[in-house]
Amino acid sequence: MLLIKTKSFSTRVNFDTCQTDEMYFFRLILLYLYMNKSSGTIVESGDRPVSMNSCQPGCTNTSPPECNKFEIELRAAVVSCESRSPFAPSTPLPTSQEGHDDGPGVEIGSKTLQCGKKLRATLKVTNIGETATYNQYIIIDHVIDPTNGQRVSLLNPYVVVLRQKPLLQLYGLKYKYMVNAEAKEEVINKRSPGFTGCNDALGHSTCGSVRYNGVSVPFSQGFCCSCDEEVNIKRQPRNIVNSGQNNTKGKDHSPRIIRPPTEVFRKIRDTKIFKVSPHFIPRQSQYIFNNEDSLEEDSLEDYYDTNQARNIWKDERKVQKRGGQVCDDKRLPKRADPSTYHDSAHCLRYSKLWYSVYQLSDPILEHSVYLRVYQKRERQDGSACWLDLTAGVTINIGTFHPKYQDRVPVVVATYETVQGTDEDIQYALDAKTKRLLVPQEVAQAELDKHPEVLGGPQEYLVVDQSQLKASGEQCDSVGVGYPAFYNQPQRCSRPKGSCLKNQPRHMWKRDKHRCNQGLRGKYLLKNFARVPEDALRKTKKGDTKYLALYYGEKHRSSIDLEITADDNIVFKSNPLAKITETYIDSTSDTTTMLTIKIFNAGLVSNQFHPRLADCPLEIPSDWGNLEGNPAVIPPQHVATFTLRLLGILPAKNFYCSIEALDVKNEIVAVRRIRIIKGDRCICSWHCLCACLETTGLGCVPLAMDHYRAAGFIGSMPLTSNMIQAGSLQNVLFGCFFFMMLIVVIFLLLGITKALIGLLCSVPVGIWGLDILVSTRMLRKYLEPDLEERSMVFDEENWPVHPDTLQRTVRIVDVRVEFCLNVIFFFTYPLMMMCILCRKLCCDCYLVPDDMDSDYKFDAVSTVLYAKYDSGESKTITDTDSEDMFDFMENATRCSGED
Repeated sequence: MLLIKTKSFSTRVNFDTCQTDEMYFFRLILLYLYMNKSSGTIVESGDRPVSMNSCQPGCTNTSPPECNKFEIELRAAVVSCESRSPFAPSTPLPTSQEGHDDGPGVEIGSKTLQCGKKLRATLKVTNIGETATYNQYIIIDHVIDPTNGQRVSLLNPYVVVLRQKPLLQLYGLKYKYMVNAEAKEEVINKRSPGFTGCNDALGHSTCGSVRYNGVSVPFSQGFCCSCDEEVNIKRQPRNIVNSGQNNTKGKDHSPRIIRPPTEVFRKIRDTKIFKVSPHFIPRQSQYIFNNEDSLEEDSLEDYYDTNQARNIWKDERKVQKRGGQVCDDKRLPKRADPSTYHDSAHCLRYSKLWYSVYQLSDPILEHSVYLRVYQKRERQDGSACWLDLTAGVTINIGTFHPKYQDRVPVVVATYETVQGTDEDIQYALDAKTKRLLVPQEVAQAELDKHPEVLGGPQEYLVVDQSQLKASGEQCDSVGVGYPAFYNQPQRCSRPKGSCLKNQPRHMWKRDKHRCNQGLRGKYLLKNFARVPEDALRKTKKGDTKYLALYYGEKHRSSIDLEITADDNIVFKSNPLAKITETYIDSTSDTTTMLTIKIFNAGLVSNQFHPRLADCPLEIPSDWGNLEGNPAVIPPQHVATFTLRLLGILPAKNFYCSIEALDVKNEIVAVRRIRIIKGDRCICSWHCLCACLETTGLGCVPLAMDHYRAAGFIGSMPLTSNMIQAGSLQNVLFGCFFFMMLIVVIFLLLGITKALIGLLCSVPVGIWGLDILVSTRMLRKYLEPDLEERSMVFDEENWPVHPDTLQRTVRIVDVRVEFCLNVIFFFTYPLMMMCILCRKLCCDCYLVPDDMDSDYKFDAVSTVLYAKYDSGESKTITDTDSEDMFDFMENATRCSGED
């Protein structure tokens, strides 16, 4: 198993399609050496154990460096294309989730590649903390031999460029309702300008009422608090809502109060339609709920300005606990209602910021990986290049698209999560108990008043379901409404702001305060997981929203690659060694020298060393354990080892064995040697050991089993007789080849001469043909334009042109001339040799007696043109026919006088 810890590189490596770039190739070599240096071990990103609490994200939205770890475990083998990967899992891949438009799940190991053999590589990727999103360069230059489980080298290594997208946990979102960021209490009393008295009648209240579809919403009118406690008790509603505290129920002094339906309040809150019909609108509203954290009770100084509150405490006058009005002040302005002027009106006001509440569905993990595959190739000039097997296409596989296959099946990639069941995965949020609160947009002018909106997804709120109340009937909860505020128990005996704690704004402020102190909060989303900028996303169809958070726990995934490897070669790791030569020098009385040559017959470098063994019993025992120093021998190379036997030989003539051992101390070759005291012996190649003074240096072949044991493969070398027979056959084959070459050359020359004579030059075509055919048989010209004219011959009886008197006329038919020229270079030398022999054998070249009868000319149409020694020419016409025949006879007869 090969374990690789990949790292990022500052130098960007471009894998161009077999383009010449020396610096690029040099960078690849450095990359290769760096990867080999780190292969076989896993380098942990942190040296000390890290607690899970310290690895939780906080205000910085990042994980500590010691919590981040990335590992790749690689296992590769070259197998037949019809076989299933020995590393492929047997479980099917997960199917596509709802909202993702990808195909169904598939199984690994499908027979898709049309090839003879393929590379099957399994990459097991482990991520902890932040996902390593930079490029990872994974070099596959070794594979596992399935027969013995050992690593073997590849002739053309592969490089897989892997890049991950951040690992995400996805939560489906289902909209439930809306809640206000902060519900505040407004107090209107006799200190407010224009105040004439408190009225809490629905539709005519001092606070004003909220109308929905033209109807006043129950409990939106607020309530009045009097300085008389008995009056307050009578006004207290009959139905008491849960305030979150251990309070006794009040008495039923207000039978007119009716609890409104929950659905009405939900519609009002979700649509945010608040049409207020005020009965009294003060010139200056007093929002007594300050901007500090409401999880703690506020002091009474918030109800008045500082100076007035100080005077109240100083005079120790009676003050209404909730409303803050001075009860001892009995002054009554004009047009004021004496029964309610000293009362205070308490109104519930909502801020302009609202939160949408989403229910979370069961989460799923999303992991995407991008791959590019390259293979090393060698050009004809010996330079190397890298071929992009993915043809410029980036492979994208992951949770929702687990398989990739290109059009021309060269690379097939399959993805699977190796994580176990969902119970083994530690998600950041509990979808069953948590709710997500997302702030809505506000006007540009209100942004300064609502900084919660500016924080983005990192400052979304995660609230427990028990802290939410959709009906608005529970005090001190998120979503508190008019029913809870109006029906709170002992409402006038409590301080201001009662029933309005634990609002979303309060939670946001508390976490911000803890974050400024370097502490981890409880409500902001960034306290649970690292949050991307686009945390709220939609599916491709746009009908489903989901929340995306970075996943920082341990995650394991498996990537299975299939790559055609028909053009690649696997170097078997089985060590192949030959003991080619051994020299034994025992001429010294005290030292015997053994020189051994071991040849690495494999295709990869291996480590070998010799050992002396199987000696007789009288040989010292320390000689039997004598071994040479190990040496790494490159493929197809020889290494020389030397062994020294110190001491006097106890025997005059004996035999031992030389063993070649590999790195595992396993015997890969063995050869018997002969040691003769006072002599030199040579054990070379396929011959028995020959000693210089004892047996001579003749070669006696080894037995076949000894020949194979020495590491030689194949048959024995040829003997001298077989070599001689082979030489004779080679000579005969060479002669035959030479003759065939001559025939072909003569044919080509003849065809060339025939074509030139036929198309270009008649003299070239007829040259030499007078040896093969006789010109005396010609009775008329063969050219159509000269057919009617008389024949003209020169002094050598060669027909010439009647006008130019040149040898430019044909002596045979065109077809016959072409065939004669084709075989001209075969027949011409033979005819010349025959003529030469006849001249050498005969004194004169005689013409037969019947020559005259065979060569008779037509007296009417034949003209002989001759040249004499004097340079004069004479034409023999029809009147000189008899003299012509005499001339012909004299021209062809051998002169006796000469």
